Amino acid sequence: RMSWRRAALILVQNRETRDWLPERYRDKVRVLPNAMVESEVPVRARAGGSQGTACFVGRLVPLKGVILAVQSLQLLDGWRLIIAGSGPDRKRAERLANKLQVANRVEFRGWLERAEVLRVMREEADVLLFPSFHDEAGLVVIEAAQSGLPTVCLDRGGPPLLGGKAITAK
Repeated sequence: RMSWRRAALILVQNRETRDWLPERYRDKVRVLPNAMVESEVPVRARAGGSQGTACFVGRLVPLKGVILAVQSLQLLDGWRLIIAGSGPDRKRAERLANKLQVANRVEFRGWLERAEVLRVMREEADVLLFPSFHDEAGLVVIEAAQSGLPTVCLDRGGPPLLGGKAITAK
């Protein structure tokens, strides 16, 4: 609190962080996402096809929303989902995919090297699903945008500011 009071400028990465600060300091706040990527990321090579493919990239933990990504397949008839990441929510996501009868359209690839993630985004995916419930500035959203892959995200945190198409719950 002392730092906020003394600061001439307070930089935050998204609206939610700005709104979290006490109101008396908000006139000092500027939103400045700090995600940076190299300029050498190759552009998408995906030719498209009859079946859509979404990808989820991230740690498989509740806050990242992998369960929501799996649930979305119920609304995306014929689409498949590639999940790149590892973590404690994997078993839960696998059980849910089986329960929802979409397991044949979900591919768990585990943790992948960055170069492989970029390849998947360029060559296999039609959209990045980024259903994180709180993310300051997801680097993968910037990487997707830079390679021409559209991102669908929740209207929370930094991803909508970084180029994601925000979806709000009704």
